[in-house]
Amino acid sequence: MSVFHFQKFSVLQSRSGMKVCTDATLFGAMMPIAAGDRVLDIGSGTGLLSLMAAQLGAGRVTGVELTAAAWEE
Repeated sequence: MSVFHFQKFSVLQSRSGMKVCTDATLFGAMMPIAAGDRVLDIGSGTGLLSLMAAQLGAGRVTGVELTAAAWEE
């Protein structure tokens, strides 16, 4: 099982087509999220950006994924 560990959460990524990478991690860290913002993550894959948005203080995060294997994970 492939797991990527962050400080406050871990991401399972063995079945997802989009693995955690440097680009996604940097993009997530630079998201301009203010406390209480609503975020829509379309094609969320592992859910990395959704989790990072929640960690940055977003009030509501919705992740949408069409691939059943990634969604189940």
